[in-house]
Amino acid sequence: MEIEEIADRIITTFAEKGHTLNKEEVIARLSRFINEFGIPPNEAERSAMNDFAKKFDLDPEFVSVAAAPSEQAEQEVTPLAGGVANDIIHVEGTVIRLFEPRSPSIAQSGVLKDASAEMTFTIWANAGMPKVESGVSYRFTDVEISEYNEKLSLKVGARSTITSIAPVIPVSDSTNNGSKGDISRLADCAAEEWVSLEGIVVKLFEPRSASIAQSGIFADQSGEMGFTIWARANAPKVDEGSFYRFSDVVIDEYNNRLSFKVHSGSSITPLEGSNTPELPRSRIGDCTQGLVSIEGKIISVTTPPSEALAQTGTIADESGGIRFSLFKGDGVMPFEDNAWYKIEYASVNEYKGSLSLRLTPYTRITKIEEDRALVPTLTPINELRQGVFSIRGKVIQEWESNHERLLQSGLLGDETGTVRFTIWNDDNMGRLEQDMVYKIFYTNVSIFNDQFSITLNGSTYLPEEGATISVPSQNTGIQGMFVNIIPGSGLIKRCPVEGCGRPLSRQNLCSEHDIQSTWEYDLRVRVWLDNGVQTWEVTLPADVVTKLTGISMTAAQETAENNPLGPEAVLYEITDMLQGKYFMCLGRLIDNRLFAQECHVSTYDPQKQAELLNRCDAHE
Repeated sequence: MEIEEIADRIITTFAEKGHTLNKEEVIARLSRFINEFGIPPNEAERSAMNDFAKKFDLDPEFVSVAAAPSEQAEQEVTPLAGGVANDIIHVEGTVIRLFEPRSPSIAQSGVLKDASAEMTFTIWANAGMPKVESGVSYRFTDVEISEYNEKLSLKVGARSTITSIAPVIPVSDSTNNGSKGDISRLADCAAEEWVSLEGIVVKLFEPRSASIAQSGIFADQSGEMGFTIWARANAPKVDEGSFYRFSDVVIDEYNNRLSFKVHSGSSITPLEGSNTPELPRSRIGDCTQGLVSIEGKIISVTTPPSEALAQTGTIADESGGIRFSLFKGDGVMPFEDNAWYKIEYASVNEYKGSLSLRLTPYTRITKIEEDRALVPTLTPINELRQGVFSIRGKVIQEWESNHERLLQSGLLGDETGTVRFTIWNDDNMGRLEQDMVYKIFYTNVSIFNDQFSITLNGSTYLPEEGATISVPSQNTGIQGMFVNIIPGSGLIKRCPVEGCGRPLSRQNLCSEHDIQSTWEYDLRVRVWLDNGVQTWEVTLPADVVTKLTGISMTAAQETAENNPLGPEAVLYEITDMLQGKYFMCLGRLIDNRLFAQECHVSTYDPQKQAELLNRCDAHE
């Protein structure tokens, strides 16, 4: 747009108000804004009008009202998804949420949504803007995009304007009194998202401070998550074991764990009768963390490991099994061994690396009088996951026992892969024979030291005399560059609790057993290996790390104890020796992860390179 045209428009606008402007002065001011300072023409026009309005003691609103009609056709609306930090843009969207202002300097704040994305906005109190309403669409002009903690938001200041417009998007029902709307799954939630959830309050805790009204654990079909209801939210109380819809809550992240917060803009709606979330029956072998409804047979009842438990055991169907726990005081009647049950609204969670079924007073339990046949399905070893499964495998390796409570451990294999097995000392358990094929029914599959492992205690295993299985070599070779050492490598501390072995945090915290006063050291490296086409996560155990770097476990501990950087000093040494170099690694490949048993430096072969180049020339 020509500067002279803008000047003429400004002069005409002020003339209508009874004020005369010198055209040369107006052009000079616009030229300085546009040519010297690089201000966009529409911004330069607004700034010039502001300056002249002050000169004649005109109301600042005169500038917005006067300029808007002539600018309307020139305003280019930016999709929220296309916003960039520090840009001044015009946007159109629907206000889908309003929050309680955190400070007197804020007039309003909330969430604006268009067809491309949604973004929080803040209207400063000194901007003098009209109030916006939830569910109404607006045009925001000349708003600034700011960035904080890698999150973008809109800032509405004195130069901005807000104009109501025709609806931009349909208003989600989740903004209307807690009605159903778009319900998110807990497993799909991410930090800083605003969501609506449906599920059950499985546990309530004592509030840690006066600012918290209630806190606890919430579950849906996809998982469990902690929640906090702030006292200032003035929300209704929730009850343990009851179903609710939490609308417009924010997902928070702390110590790599997600939780959701209920604030003054949220709503809580009890769910009863037909409004209770429906849970279709799940096969036990397909269960994941969260609420489930299943039908199965009690195949074993075991002695509870804790006085707080009334009963433990395993329930199974044709697809697999799962451990269950009944807690004293929950009022749940013990199960009968070998009986069938229908169980609705039970909670599946992870315990000691395997899945466990928690039954509480809100769980609906119905005994099935029909006597059904139970024919377990055998699962290929490469398809095993956390839970209880039946497999057919050959004992291909037996390891030396170094623990008085350990009866036997080793490696089982079938045509698809291998898995580590463990048998703890028990009067009812016997050893497996080398090279013998076994059918193993309802064995517990857990994760130990980053690998799947099965525990045969409590399961039934039958030998197949004369049978054989061709187990493929478990060693897979991949070659490439170690492009990045993954955090958590080097000299690490593992939880000393028997059967655990999880890495401890910097604060010696085990994710399962809390703070530990003692630990066991381990030397481990996790690294990304890239061959230019594909990338793998490679885990190097202590013996492989020592062979590649010359750093023994003893030397690593001495370095950590004597160097001010502690274990970080060990990691720096390892990184210098390994990162950026080429290696050939052999080991067990599971999905995209290789558990290396051997690793060698790849050397430059000029003859091979020449052959490859000649082959390329031939194709040309």
